[in-house]
Amino acid sequence: MSLPVALALLLSASAPARGDDAAAARLEARVLDLSLAPRAGPAPRPDAALSRAARALARDAARDGAAALSARHLRAALARAGAFDPAPVAHYERAAPDEAAARAGLALRQLAATDVGAGAYLEGGAAHLVVLASVRRASLAPFPGSVAPGAVVRLRGTLLGELTAPRLHVTAPSGAVREASLGPGPAFDAQVAFEGPGRYVLEVTGSGPGGPAVAALLPVACGAASLEEAPPPPRPREPATARGAEAAVAQAIDALRARHGLVPLGRSPALDEVARRHSEAMARAGEVAHVLPGGRDLPARLEGVPYRRALENVARGPSALAAHDAAEESPAHRANLLDRSVREVGVGIARRRLPAGEVEVFLTEILADPGD
Repeated sequence: MSLPVALALLLSASAPARGDDAAAARLEARVLDLSLAPRAGPAPRPDAALSRAARALARDAARDGAAALSARHLRAALARAGAFDPAPVAHYERAAPDEAAARAGLALRQLAATDVGAGAYLEGGAAHLVVLASVRRASLAPFPGSVAPGAVVRLRGTLLGELTAPRLHVTAPSGAVREASLGPGPAFDAQVAFEGPGRYVLEVTGSGPGGPAVAALLPVACGAASLEEAPPPPRPREPATARGAEAAVAQAIDALRARHGLVPLGRSPALDEVARRHSEAMARAGEVAHVLPGGRDLPARLEGVPYRRALENVARGPSALAAHDAAEESPAHRANLLDRSVREVGVGIARRRLPAGEVEVFLTEILADPGD
């Protein structure tokens, strides 16, 4: 399931004065107009929730730079803005207003997106501009970002495109995951109970030509909890080599399982190789999916590898561990990592460099019960 966020960072020169909300609004409108310019495929829709999130991120970026667009901060900003997009692309510019708008508009035209938002913050001769681009896979009725302990809230929506068979996964404050089928779809309707205080994460998934896919991700604060996820546990710096990074991901999986009283997983060289080949294929395609166009599903890719049951997580991020952290945040991916029946794991990564120079890492995790 695809989940993590792609981040493009471009830095440049100067612009107008601080707190000029009218000028910031004009800059945002200009960027959105530029995104509608002639392009391959349908033009994206400007989305108010994505623009609210982008505006908050632009204000934070004026203080913290690109760190404000970390996956944790992005998901919290989306939740506070009422957006449920699981993996929008975030693009940040710091430049003179005209230059920032032109470059952000160009970036949006090059991205595949159904919905876009733009947020600007002007300070000390610089325009901080954030744009968010998302491929929407569901429409949802409004859902609260905070609830009282004991609340039961109705979750209603419809899967979009070719997705069917909706499922709901919920990560409780304890870190445990519960799941439920929502019928054949594409419409779904469920009652979600919030038994006690803490941070919950709701995730709606569906099945399509690319396999299971995340359609909506909704963090919810119950009681006095924060919407922002807790930072990952302290870890050594990620190794520079691909094999070292894969080993670090396997260690992170075992650490998560240990926190929930589960046994560690043995590394399987055969599963590692299958995982690496799939990550390399995703990197070539620039797409995160269980089944790539013209590719094969997991059972076909595991031909020749003995197993009784196999689960797969796919993700991407600026590093292997960042991609894995995004998988831990996703309830459906987390359920795979905490499955009690699996005994072996294969981890494979592939790296590619984006046009602006950033490194993007594609990650595949295969968890299996090899049988007797």
